[in-house]
Amino acid sequence: MPVGDCEKAFAVAAAADGIVLARARVPWLNQRGHLGLPDQAHEARRRLDAIFLALGGDPEAQAAKRMTSLPGDFLHEPTGTFIEIDESQHFTTYRRLTLQHYPHDAPLGFAKDEYLALW
Repeated sequence: MPVGDCEKAFAVAAAADGIVLARARVPWLNQRGHLGLPDQAHEARRRLDAIFLALGGDPEAQAAKRMTSLPGDFLHEPTGTFIEIDESQHFTTYRRLTLQHYPHDAPLGFAKDEYLALW
């Protein structure tokens, strides 16, 4: 399936159910990644920094990036739910390693073990 097709199908299915989704663009999703999060997200930034370093990230290079915002997939405005669609290009070794570094008590909107079993 070509990149973007899952995202398009999701939007069509949501619309068929009467769910209105907007394109997501928020300032905290930017080229600096976890280093561009707002101050109130310090706990998330700390955890993400540990994952970033475990994967061999370069903090100096990351900090030098611009704060240019990146588009997300969707936002359900009535609930403030930010939705990202995982497509085949997201299933990488780095994604797997990232998930393995998630805290055991992290609240997720998916079953991590089932997700990891997709590899």
